[in-house]
Amino acid sequence: MVIADAESKGRDVRGNDAVLARGLERTLEFLGPREVFVVSTVPEIGYPVPQTLAQVRRLGRNVDIRPSLDPAPGLCGTGRCQVESGGRSLYFDEHQLSVHGAAAAGETLRPAFE
Repeated sequence: MVIADAESKGRDVRGNDAVLARGLERTLEFLGPREVFVVSTVPEIGYPVPQTLAQVRRLGRNVDIRPSLDPAPGLCGTGRCQVESGGRSLYFDEHQLSVHGAAAAGETLRPAFE
């Protein structure tokens, strides 16, 4: 996907980083002297987690679908990102956190808001 703004010289994905940076700068300028926290993306699994976990359990298999690298300590503090905790899926699907996953990731952000 190509993103562009008024300063873009052409339409090429190689310009996406610069467009994003300019947009972030404009947003920060608009917000003024406020404290701003930028949160990275959630690690994507590539499988619909609840369905995959259910199928793995039903078949009695030992399959590890956890991604191996991500900077989010709330989900990936052990070097592998969790996809479940206490028997509950941390993902709604392959991309989005469930309520339980959001709570786990949110614990990492708590100090920033205290």
